[in-house]
Amino acid sequence: MRTLLLLDWDGTLTTSSTLTHIARISRHVPDHVLQPYTEAYIEDYSRHAQIYRPSKSERKTLEDELAYLDSLCSVEAASIRRLEQGKIWEGLSRADVDAAGRSTQQYPNGANNAVQLRKGTKELVQRVWEQEGKVGIVSVSWSATWIAAVLKPKGLEAQAVETQSEGLKAIFVCANEIDSNGTGMLSRGLPLSKESLRFDGVGEGLWTATHKRQVVKNIVERIAQQQDQWLVVYVGDSPTDLGCLVEANVGVCIRDEQMSGEQKSLQDALQRIGYSCRSIEKLDIENKAADCSIDQLWDMYDPGKTNQSHAWRSLHISSTADRNLIYFDCERRWVRIRIASKLMDLKAFNHPFRRRDANTRSRWGYTFQITPEHLTEEDFRPLKFSYDKLGDDALDRINTISPPSRSALPRNDSRYAEARPDEKLEPEASVPVPKRDLYAILKDNAHVDPVLGELWEQINCVPDWVDWEQLERGQDVFYRYGGPCLTGLAYQSLLGGLGATRVVETLSRTGGFRTSVARHRLYETTQHVLQVTRSLDSIKPGGDGFASSVRVRLLHAAVRKRIMTLVSTHPSYYDVESWGVPINDLDCAATIGTFSATIVWLALPRQGIFLRQSEIEDYMALWRYVGYLTGTPVEIIETPAKARKFMESLLMLEIQPSPTSRILAANVLNSLAGQPPSLASKEFLEASARWLNGNELCDELGLGRPGLWYRALVVGQCLFFMGICYFYRAIPTLDRRKVKALKRLFWVVIVEGKYGLKQETMFDFKYIPDLHKTTHQEENTSVGVRQKGVERRNLLTLGLGCGVLGLSMILTSRLARAGMSYIFYD
Repeated sequence: MRTLLLLDWDGTLTTSSTLTHIARISRHVPDHVLQPYTEAYIEDYSRHAQIYRPSKSERKTLEDELAYLDSLCSVEAASIRRLEQGKIWEGLSRADVDAAGRSTQQYPNGANNAVQLRKGTKELVQRVWEQEGKVGIVSVSWSATWIAAVLKPKGLEAQAVETQSEGLKAIFVCANEIDSNGTGMLSRGLPLSKESLRFDGVGEGLWTATHKRQVVKNIVERIAQQQDQWLVVYVGDSPTDLGCLVEANVGVCIRDEQMSGEQKSLQDALQRIGYSCRSIEKLDIENKAADCSIDQLWDMYDPGKTNQSHAWRSLHISSTADRNLIYFDCERRWVRIRIASKLMDLKAFNHPFRRRDANTRSRWGYTFQITPEHLTEEDFRPLKFSYDKLGDDALDRINTISPPSRSALPRNDSRYAEARPDEKLEPEASVPVPKRDLYAILKDNAHVDPVLGELWEQINCVPDWVDWEQLERGQDVFYRYGGPCLTGLAYQSLLGGLGATRVVETLSRTGGFRTSVARHRLYETTQHVLQVTRSLDSIKPGGDGFASSVRVRLLHAAVRKRIMTLVSTHPSYYDVESWGVPINDLDCAATIGTFSATIVWLALPRQGIFLRQSEIEDYMALWRYVGYLTGTPVEIIETPAKARKFMESLLMLEIQPSPTSRILAANVLNSLAGQPPSLASKEFLEASARWLNGNELCDELGLGRPGLWYRALVVGQCLFFMGICYFYRAIPTLDRRKVKALKRLFWVVIVEGKYGLKQETMFDFKYIPDLHKTTHQEENTSVGVRQKGVERRNLLTLGLGCGVLGLSMILTSRLARAGMSYIFYD
């Protein structure tokens, strides 16, 4: 298969727009003369965008967005008429245009007024040519002659497609033209169309996304006449490229570290029309494929320096029966790009009997069927701006009744943390201050304060749908599969959940995921899980699990109010418009989902554990009630079916790792590596995370790729969990003993033990957002305990499993041989 690489010009092949250079082709026209034309264009564009219907937020399909982009033709036509009537390019010949293009090389290297190509462009083009491919430029800019002239001094031969010599190895350029006869008219018609370019001022030119898409179709039709099979790759950066991206076999959307306005506009448009993002980083190298669909984006990210984001070194294309993928390598570091794929006949390690149709979606290695019941971006948006208002009001009343100590909030950032000018502050260690118990304050004052009374009445009013016996069975489910559940919570729910861009922006501002405290922070969350599953009395009103859930609810309110207070004076601290209110209703529902739905349908099955339907219903009911106590809108997850669809919707729309995601993921792994009770190496932890989350997501999170040895140890761990869980589940008496024993064991290890919390946490407000606080990537400075841990156990289990499998095969072979002998010889 040969490659046809089609490139946009401005912002794609070049590092920035070249419009100002084109405007200066006519040297007799000063810049101030051109300014009114620019202002008129911007005014027309803004007015059109305001009055066009459907509006931007209402355009949810590809057809809607392309229709809007096509409607901009009137704006472009008006601008072109003004330029022609102003005789801006009157008197120019083709030689003048060519000379103007070549003159852009006379500027000092790196000057702001020089046309700069992305680094490695020449090598990229030559590589495609070496593979007997073709390279073309499709641009709405002016002019094809000028673009070719800019490329020639850079060692790249290029010609306008209308004049390209057959057999010449050159980049063909499809763009508008300026009349070489000096009339100052701009071209009408499309390159490679039935009618050649003309300069009569009638009709349309190559102006909009629809026009560019038609040009790509014309190119594809021309090369289709050849006997070779072609893979059409289009690379662009702006909404004008949208039609081409979906027309090509593979569409690549350039994303720089600091995205330009055009790149952001394209990103916004793709998100609105439902193109989600998935990683293919190093996918071709590892020969790993992933499910693809027509409305999918492929995402690769490089945390390297900004200047590296303007470089590409080489293009690698894989065209197999399973996939057509493309990625760029930048000086051995990965460039941040998105790949919007319209791929055909992609199967990629599918279950051989799984039904696949137009409703099949695949995200981060998980495949499902989309239905009308799945939530959309439009459904998610209001949830991002709604939150537990009653919890916030109650926290205000608690702070009034019992103000936090000065150490509870950063000084000078809160009215509770400020000292009077005449007040002499004592060292914090000199006066021990007892920790506030928000639940106790709520309980003690609920009868005298109406706001606290309202919250107290709400949490103590048990919903009609609560079945205490079912919740107790749900608690037992957690301990029946205790080992794989805790593993899933740590390496799938937590690490995988760090791929949610909005959520990690809140977490990073608390400082609770620094390497030095991340392990303790993880244990605090685990304590809450153990408390709500420890016993039925614990989850009932007044129990420990009940109280800890309310404390978590008030802690969320404290973090939310703290960040919003900082935003009120420093709006750039947290982007509310993009990320929503901190710890909003969507975040809370997603958190409950990571403890329930994610465990049931992702973490456990990937460890070989499959729950019975009754166990799923019991376990989901338990976490529905926990969500109710923490102020979560539980109607989203009121049934297992709705909870599963909500989880799948989150995978499609919310999981999109960012640089912050990578930092937090690295800190979590560094904090756990070599630490008791598991004593697992970092390589084994990374192997576990990859087993549970898949390579796509873990590549995006920046996790290392451990060797086969550690992957084999993870297999041994899964075999161990499967053997233990299924054996004890089959014998009710042993199952009850195991559940009882693990309840005690987990509590001792996580909460009371030497390497655990050592005492119960009250979920007090200690990870406090601050203007000067952020989370950076850190290494683990703790050596850990040098003892043999889970890796030795997993190795023994793997060896035992292989031995049992080998003996079974030998025994089966001998029995088969004996049977055949009996049938045919006796």
